[in-house]
Amino acid sequence: MENLQATIDQSVESILTEKRKRFPSHVNRCSQLGDPCERRLFYHRTAWDQAKGISTGLAGIFETGTELEPLVERHLSEIGGWADPQFRIIGQQQATRDDLFDAHKISGRVDGFLQILKPEREGHLNSHWQTLAVVDIKTCNPNVFESLDGVDSLGAYSWTSRYRAQLMLYALAHNLDQCLLIFVNKSNLWSFKTISFPLDFAYAESLIQKADRINVAVESGVPPVKLNRPDECGRCEYAHICLPELIGTGTLEFCMDPELEDLLIEREPLLEPRRRADQIDKLLGKRLVPGKDLAVGKFLIQWEQRHRKETVIPASDYWQKKVTAVNGEPGQEG
Repeated sequence: MENLQATIDQSVESILTEKRKRFPSHVNRCSQLGDPCERRLFYHRTAWDQAKGISTGLAGIFETGTELEPLVERHLSEIGGWADPQFRIIGQQQATRDDLFDAHKISGRVDGFLQILKPEREGHLNSHWQTLAVVDIKTCNPNVFESLDGVDSLGAYSWTSRYRAQLMLYALAHNLDQCLLIFVNKSNLWSFKTISFPLDFAYAESLIQKADRINVAVESGVPPVKLNRPDECGRCEYAHICLPELIGTGTLEFCMDPELEDLLIEREPLLEPRRRADQIDKLLGKRLVPGKDLAVGKFLIQWEQRHRKETVIPASDYWQKKVTAVNGEPGQEG
């Protein structure tokens, strides 16, 4: 029993290392072409075996998402049967087969296609299913899930920002003009958010041109220029061979710690209310007279004179205000 924890940890490490084993890639993946770093896309093709292994924790997060997808698909199937109009997702994990994509060495697997059951039409005896969009299903942690609200919110994180490009390429390959992302909260697999957007042909064309540049770089063996962005280079599995200039500056150190990143993600939305409260306090400081109590609407502003003992700052008297809502809500001091 004493060694059980060590045995479990070692076994998990071995299993996840095997599951995350890398293999050569001879094409540009749809899921990767939204990457802002073309040098990293070049390394995916040419230095795949030199990629730095991710942590067990991060590998476990990826595997959890993969294992949850079939369960999520069953939930969506049940939900679609109850919906009005009914919907369904068909063609799961269908490979993109397109002459254009083959010519540019682009490949991927779409999670499915959204179909809506249309009612009977005049001259038709039965209802029919209409295909509307390509679909990709993404599981995410609760903090990321809560931050998602419309297509613009995809830019909040480096990994979500690439989803738009991925879906655009799927839509182009399958001759559809609509894209649908379905996000699932990992802490509640019945909690969904959908983000839809149309195919942008100009943007899709820019992705194809990017694939062409990667193909030329791979054939010539000359890597594209370095990105040199801390937000991207810090999580890059090829940083040790790319050596972007920013790595050697100051005391900057890169790490891949999903738990630390989750805490920072959770902290971010809490900062804005605090910043706004600080701004309001500065405005109040210009409007209020220390020592003068006021009643404003439902609020009572009272002042108390206090004394600050001498430290490195000379001793002095100062005023501290207390704002109380008349309805009995807790007061705030400032």
